Amino acid sequence: MIQCPQCGNDGSIQKVSAIWMAGTQNVMTSGPTTGMGMTTNGVVHVMGTTVQSGVSQTLLARRLAPPPMPEKPKNSCVWYGVCVIFPFTLLIAKIPTWIRIIIGILTILFYILIKTAITYNNDFLGMMIMITIYLAMYILGFIGLSKGSDRQNKAYNINMQNWYREMEEWNKLYYCYNTFAN
Repeated sequence: MIQCPQCGNDGSIQKVSAIWMAGTQNVMTSGPTTGMGMTTNGVVHVMGTTVQSGVSQTLLARRLAPPPMPEKPKNSCVWYGVCVIFPFTLLIAKIPTWIRIIIGILTILFYILIKTAITYNNDFLGMMIMITIYLAMYILGFIGLSKGSDRQNKAYNINMQNWYREMEEWNKLYYCYNTFAN
């Protein structure tokens, strides 16, 4: 038996993970629902079923909860593709500032060069400029994506290693009802 180092009692000790598991339950309820709705024919009586689900937890279980697992980084590949095609999305995308600036400059150059090529009636030159600038934008997007992903993955891996250590420590913890009840 394990004794509490504070009170010396061995009958009021329980593993923290066991308290958390016993005090945490997934709950699902359902019941009838009635109401009124408006249609083109007027007011109608509506009937249905409401289903709710969640987690029920004792206060002690909530206090003794395990450390939260780190969130996986979100893949920003879609944002880079959107930014290459639609430069205005640079305002809302979560990408490094230097890539925003370069893509913005390339976009401005693209429009200037296309306008110049069209003005001088040189369709081939305009097409070549457009292809070159978009290739450069794709390459920059790929470089930014790979650098950003590497950094995010490294940080996530470090956070996961720390979380595993914290979970090991949490799984070793015991709770004394005599000592902590006061």
